[in-house]
Amino acid sequence: MSRPRSERPYRDLPTGVLLAALECVEWDRAGIAEIPEDWEFPVVTAAYLSVVHAELAAEVDRRKRLLASPLAPSWPDRRAELDDLKRRVDLVAAFERWTGATFRKAGQQHRARCPFHKGYAPNDLAVHTEKGLWFCFGCLKGGDVFDLALAVFDPPSFAAVVDVVAREAGMPRSQATARWAGAAPCRPREGSVRVA
Repeated sequence: MSRPRSERPYRDLPTGVLLAALECVEWDRAGIAEIPEDWEFPVVTAAYLSVVHAELAAEVDRRKRLLASPLAPSWPDRRAELDDLKRRVDLVAAFERWTGATFRKAGQQHRARCPFHKGYAPNDLAVHTEKGLWFCFGCLKGGDVFDLALAVFDPPSFAAVVDVVAREAGMPRSQATARWAGAAPCRPREGSVRVA
């Protein structure tokens, strides 16, 4: 007999979140086993974490079985398409065009004042062009070019974000976002930074 939907809280989680939660539970269980006096109720917490770990592991196993099934649909490799799109975008140029930030080279990174918060440090925003990542040490925002587009624009969907990044990469919409068709256009976020 299967459990009611309300008793399967992990079924709707994205796989990445599920795996991260499983890893956190494993770390906590190891911490309780190693230094139980750091925990207020180590026995009860360990028992609870064992139940949560079993449920998370069962859901991960269920998903692995579904993927291994010969009847499972073949999933498109959209991650490869998105990674290719990220490689084509000059992150510093996109930052400058979308936010008006002025960067200076500092070793392997480019540094600027963060346009997302009212910080006064002239180099709190770091962009690592080789890795395609950015991070602000003041407001703790960061990510890749898609996260930047999400922070600058008010996208109605992820497809709209892909469209904005594809235009920045100089790719025609039909080529870059054929699988993401039907996206409404992005517009600058209210009260956001300058978008050129």
